[in-house]
Amino acid sequence: PARDIDVINTELILADIETVSKRAERAAAMLRGGATVTEAALATGFLSDAAFVCSFRKYFGVTPGKFRVGKPDPGSYGGEPEA
Repeated sequence: PARDIDVINTELILADIETVSKRAERAAAMLRGGATVTEAALATGFLSDAAFVCSFRKYFGVTPGKFRVGKPDPGSYGGEPEA
């Protein structure tokens, strides 16, 4: 029934959000550890720097390059995707 589809869709959306969160946090840890933007992008499953930069900026509100230079704590950006 339609209700089952709604439940499945909700579960898939929540799983996707969790995956994005884990990837972003892993990338941030790598950048703080000295990895290049390209290394962090490839290690977290992005096929291009451009896609990685876009996703990282949506999550943290700053580009990975700026994040890497400042090496801030991800919590200082809220760790939440933009609305």
